[in-house]
Amino acid sequence: MFIHLTNPFPGDLEAIAEQKIQVVCCARTNCILADGLPPLDKMIELKMQLALGTDNLMFSSPDMFREMDWFSRLARGQSGQADIISSKEVLSIATLGGARALGLDDQLGSLEAGKAASFIVLNTRSLPLRNCRNLYSAVVHRASPADILLVVSSGREVFQAQRQPGNQDFFS
Repeated sequence: MFIHLTNPFPGDLEAIAEQKIQVVCCARTNCILADGLPPLDKMIELKMQLALGTDNLMFSSPDMFREMDWFSRLARGQSGQADIISSKEVLSIATLGGARALGLDDQLGSLEAGKAASFIVLNTRSLPLRNCRNLYSAVVHRASPADILLVVSSGREVFQAQRQPGNQDFFS
């Protein structure tokens, strides 16, 4: 596995893609440190095995919503193509990609029979998520931790938001 991969040499990306080696991208932290940016556009074009990371608390808050937004915007900006990657693909890189990077994709990363029930429930009535045309895009570009109603980890409820106007139906 490679983490960051901000300054690959010519031919490195092709070799990594061919060998299906996982790459964890932490673009927000790379920007803070000014140590280069991963060539996300090339990685996407090569269909590399990607995951998203938040790096560490010293430089970036662990917020996967912000990480997904940065990843999507950076890839689109680098390529000059608004359609280089869909929001659904970005969400998959953040979830299933992370599970693959940890070697846990047979247990986590997607909702499937036989996998641990680990997921979040978002308040689709919150201002950032209501009335959206593309829920994947809204989650990637507009959602935040404030929109989380429930967190379930390995089948156990680990967080439930307090009742607020607009989410009573969820708790009923």
